[in-house]
Amino acid sequence: MSLEATHIRFALELKDSYQIKNLPAYLAGAIYPDSRYVTTINRNLTHAEICLNKNWADTDFKKGWQTHNIYDLKYKKISSLIFPDLFSQENKKNWWLHSTSIKILQDINDAQIIGIKKYLNYLDYALNPNGEDIAGVKKYNRMVKNIYKNKKPLEVEDYENFIRLLPFENGMADKILRQTKEFLNNPEIINKIKNLYQQTLGIIIK
Repeated sequence: MSLEATHIRFALELKDSYQIKNLPAYLAGAIYPDSRYVTTINRNLTHAEICLNKNWADTDFKKGWQTHNIYDLKYKKISSLIFPDLFSQENKKNWWLHSTSIKILQDINDAQIIGIKKYLNYLDYALNPNGEDIAGVKKYNRMVKNIYKNKKPLEVEDYENFIRLLPFENGMADKILRQTKEFLNNPEIINKIKNLYQQTLGIIIK
């Protein structure tokens, strides 16, 4: 998963082409698929292939949900091209660690670009289209809001509580936070991360 400022940025990019009328529903839909980390429903329900079907997205919530799945699909391709060493076969065991660390740093950049705080109240909107516990969806949305509600600019530490609440294997959260800080001190990686969104967008809209 990309983190949610990135998904909100991409959803806003497509807002006019989708002719969105209910922005809270649309942006809540854009982060909805990752609520599975709290509700524990199967990823195949939130990231199903049918979600990419144009005719499937018949509500503003589903349109936001669809943007999430489109971006996830294309991000995986472009990140492997931009960071071939980090995502090589030899580094396969560290794929999740490297990917999550890069996504945190990209999210910091994207949150600043869109001014994420002005969209946070829209995330009070919540639906449970797969019959999952609506309280779990709302909890996830609150977790997302808590990342962005205070500091500006964001820092790696602002993601700590969020990362620790996700169901990673024991010790993974600490590894992710350490790796993220290491990447933060690598100018070459940071420069690539700053261009990651635009390069991902490029393969989506071409």
